[in-house]
Amino acid sequence: MGDFTLHGTAEMRGTVSASSYRLADHSGKDFWTMKFTVRDAGEVEIRREGDQLVLVDARPNAGWDLEEDDANDDEAELEDGEESEDADGEELEVTFVQGNHEVEFEAEIVDDRLLIEIEESWHGVEPGTFNVGEAGTVEIRRDGERLILAGVIANNGWDFEAEREVEENEDEESSEQEIEVTFTSGDHKVEFEATLEDGELEIEFKTKWYEDEESA
Repeated sequence: MGDFTLHGTAEMRGTVSASSYRLADHSGKDFWTMKFTVRDAGEVEIRREGDQLVLVDARPNAGWDLEEDDANDDEAELEDGEESEDADGEELEVTFVQGNHEVEFEAEIVDDRLLIEIEESWHGVEPGTFNVGEAGTVEIRRDGERLILAGVIANNGWDFEAEREVEENEDEESSEQEIEVTFTSGDHKVEFEATLEDGELEIEFKTKWYEDEESA
């Protein structure tokens, strides 16, 4: 799905890849198991049984911690060899954490297709030019307490939309500013968000795509 680089502050290394195999199922349900390598954070293995998704295993790499949440944001911990099934059978979420860096993997069945979303965020970073993988680049500047979108470049085959929002807090002494740039290419979407709140800048990437199950 491409690499993402935060110049001078952090780097998203590695890609998201998947391997899968289909199992015999005498009930007539769609039944397969798929394993995802999620950037440098770790691995997630899921299984589909008809309309249900089951979390088979989640393994963080060295230096990463693991949080698992089901579709209702209830915390769950996996013991060795234990399988966890989400509440409604349609969505699974796994979050890897390393200091101020989080990588969230989400799988969901939408219109009988497997939708994968990767959300990666850094807290307390510096403004700069951010390479949003294969989609393009975004330049963010800061003028005191004002967040500025200085420029956007979309790579060949990609389109983008940008917007800026300011939300005043109730005490009227502080505000939350957000700049969002959405890149699209076919059914592949990459969202870039920069948020300034209480003087701290947070950068977040979200990428979504439909995983091809034909090879599963």
